[in-house]
Amino acid sequence: MAGAAKELRLGLVCYGGSSLCIYMHGITKEINRLVSASASRAAGIAATTGSERVYVDLLEKLAGSGEKAPDLRVIVDVIAGTSAGGINGIFLGKALAGNRSQDALRDLWFDDGDMNQLVIGPRKFAGIPISWKAKIPLLLKRALKHSPLRGNDMAIWLHQALGKMDADPSNGGAASLLPPGHPLDLWVTITDFYGYERLIPLSRPRFVSDPRHRHVLNFHYESGGDDHFDDNAALTFAARTTSCFPAVFPPVNPAQLSQTLDASLDPMLARCFRIYELNGADPNKTYFIDGGVLDNKPFGWAIETITRSRPAESEVDRRLLYLEPDPGGFATSQGGGDPETLAAALGALTNIPRSEPILDDLLDVQEHNERVARIRDVIEVNFDRVAALIDPIVPDDLLAGQAPQQWPWADWNKQVNEIVAANAGMPYATYLRLKIAAVLHGFAQAICTSCNYPAESNQAALVRAAVDCWAAARGLYGGLLHDGDAQPCAERERLPPSRPFEPTPEQIRFLQAFDLGFMRRRVRFVVAALNWWYRCVGVDGFPTRQQLDDGKAILYENIATLDALAHLHLSDGAGQSERDAVERLKELVRAAFPVDSLAAFLQKEGVDGTAYARSHAGELANLFAAAEAFYSERVRDLGPALLAQLAPVTADWTPARRRDLIVRYIGFPMWDVLLYPVQELSQIGEGDAIEVVRVSPHEATLLPVPEGGKVEGKREHHFYAFFSREARENDYLWGRLDAAEQLVRLLLDSSNEDEPIHTWCKQLFGAILDEEEQALTTIKPKVAQLRTEIAAL
Repeated sequence: MAGAAKELRLGLVCYGGSSLCIYMHGITKEINRLVSASASRAAGIAATTGSERVYVDLLEKLAGSGEKAPDLRVIVDVIAGTSAGGINGIFLGKALAGNRSQDALRDLWFDDGDMNQLVIGPRKFAGIPISWKAKIPLLLKRALKHSPLRGNDMAIWLHQALGKMDADPSNGGAASLLPPGHPLDLWVTITDFYGYERLIPLSRPRFVSDPRHRHVLNFHYESGGDDHFDDNAALTFAARTTSCFPAVFPPVNPAQLSQTLDASLDPMLARCFRIYELNGADPNKTYFIDGGVLDNKPFGWAIETITRSRPAESEVDRRLLYLEPDPGGFATSQGGGDPETLAAALGALTNIPRSEPILDDLLDVQEHNERVARIRDVIEVNFDRVAALIDPIVPDDLLAGQAPQQWPWADWNKQVNEIVAANAGMPYATYLRLKIAAVLHGFAQAICTSCNYPAESNQAALVRAAVDCWAAARGLYGGLLHDGDAQPCAERERLPPSRPFEPTPEQIRFLQAFDLGFMRRRVRFVVAALNWWYRCVGVDGFPTRQQLDDGKAILYENIATLDALAHLHLSDGAGQSERDAVERLKELVRAAFPVDSLAAFLQKEGVDGTAYARSHAGELANLFAAAEAFYSERVRDLGPALLAQLAPVTADWTPARRRDLIVRYIGFPMWDVLLYPVQELSQIGEGDAIEVVRVSPHEATLLPVPEGGKVEGKREHHFYAFFSREARENDYLWGRLDAAEQLVRLLLDSSNEDEPIHTWCKQLFGAILDEEEQALTTIKPKVAQLRTEIAAL
């Protein structure tokens, strides 16, 4: 790549929409092309298709457009899909993880996504094809008991298409389109028709039983780590199940599907259905249907992944794309006539469940961004005030004259914490209460991860309750909890104004050892400063892009260390003594919360954390003591070591910029007491604002819109493309063309360049037609007309 990199990170949300999935596939195919071009360019490998070569040329042009121009690398790091959109997400995820071609899915939609192929009954009579319309009498006769479409055949076609992707493992380029160490997550929603019986704890009775139907499957890829996209049987189960439209496709049973495919689903069932096992349920004994029935909101999974686990070591632009083949328009009137029975049924099963969650999710994103803006205001308003409080504590001559390892850290931290307590006033106790509760919750999560207790399970609820109750009994909430036996009507003694709240030695020792979240927020706060300064690259007195990238790499290495500590994960180079220490701690975890013991306790006592903490006080005491020693030893010198690592990177910075960095790091407790309660109570986490981009026919405006619109599949309640190969070819092609235009706009926006968009799109459109013309056997006149329109751009 030509210069300092900037990442354009894309998240993708694929909703349902019946035959609209074919237009969506054109979009995912084009996204695949752009990412492949970007990866090939980064690896110094020649592009393999005409459209990829155009993208490479555009990226080269943007990188060389000026001294300040970043070198873009395009990455997809999360995909969330449901219903037919889930199929496209699955195939795109496999294509990205292993650099595979998606032509097999295109051919599946063209050849097998046809009602004559899908409807049950003979396909030919005396060698003559039988139309699906001729089978209607047979279908009506058995419609009440049997679904009209071939579920097993669809599963076999999907499995074969996934196998064809593996047949060309290199696809002419790198082994994967993800950078080394960069994860990809795919989320696919499904619905358990019968549900598993979930025991829900109450005050009285101890439990009530209710079926749980909503479920989600996760597929993860990371070079050198997990690769769930190699499991074609699991991917087929996800694709066949998430798109199992009620009353159209037959429901899916894992055991039966495994027999149909002659492939085991056991690894996927063990990984994705652990909560069934803990509740005494067996996923092989139930049936699954369309994910959009109950969880047609894949936005949430994508947003959670982006905000919680997607750091970037260089400058990054994040865009969350959602695919909307039929966005409609602004309503000119409300209401309408009395819908017919079939229209009402189809609307209830498709249009309404698909549209309403989109509105909800977009409103959620808007509220998230508003909260992020408020938090940024708090930081900016208080920066000078915090800097003024830090000045007397951290003199300039000491910063310049000594290495970070020689700075009086303990004294600085003590003074800063005293200032925080004195200036925060009454809210300080609230801050401390929330911090201790969050640290205990995080420790409980680490226990559940070690024991493989899903967060929603009753076992996890008991772990959280027991850890919290044991900590309260130990005194970690001293002065921070109300007296549960206090009488509300009793007269209270009027007390004189008290001095600022001061944490107890027990609380200080506990937080110093266990509060990895505070340390992580502190480093992230410095990362935010570097991200902000990317806007100032080239301005006198500010760091260069390379210096910012180097600083972020160091900071994220420290975050990775903290995350690994939190979950007791070991690096590949960990020594034997470190492995032994982690294994001893895990043994104490298993001794305190063994699965058989928890199951028996839950049956007898329910989620009674106090009783469990009391009956297992010895095991919990041993676990906490060992964990405190383990963490204390490993976090003690992280702060000085981090700033020592940053010292060479910042050596050429102006004193003002170095001091800004120190003020952020040393003074972070002052910001944390202001920001953390807001972040914790609003569940905003540490995320940045999320920019959402709709990808639809409306946003692509360069080519003339055909009479009747671009997407033919939107007719007949979004089923029309399943009745016409011509419509399927048309929709797929328009999906690629519309996506190409919108992806070029994204590249230009991310690089802040003013390149003529029609010039690049003209090249791309022509390349797309060249690539696809041979497969588009039924719309040759449309292709010819498009060539004429493209030439006129």
